[in-house]
Amino acid sequence: MSLKAGSYCLSENSGNLYVYTFKEGLLSKLAHDLLIDVTNFKVNLNVPEAGFASGSLELELQTNSLKVICAMKEGERQPDTLKEKDIADIEKDMNGKVLHPDKYPAANFRSKAIQE
Repeated sequence: MSLKAGSYCLSENSGNLYVYTFKEGLLSKLAHDLLIDVTNFKVNLNVPEAGFASGSLELELQTNSLKVICAMKEGERQPDTLKEKDIADIEKDMNGKVLHPDKYPAANFRSKAIQE
């Protein structure tokens, strides 16, 4: 990948950011792999003159902006698997039992290196 030196800012207005979850363990037969859309995020990419490999990337996403799109099976979307109530229940558990967006409103990632 070749990018000109500079700073780049991406957000939900620039494209999509998805999270894929995968089930495992004892109760995995009762769960679904999920495709989740992050609807509020910002990515800052810095590409120095030395090139992409010495650049940096920072990502911030708002934890209350994750929305379940559908179930996944073997990497394929399964749009008819989950009912609206299932999606609402998953999002309620995701926010209330896992992410706690009231306490942790943002999740951040900062790269140490970028590989081409």
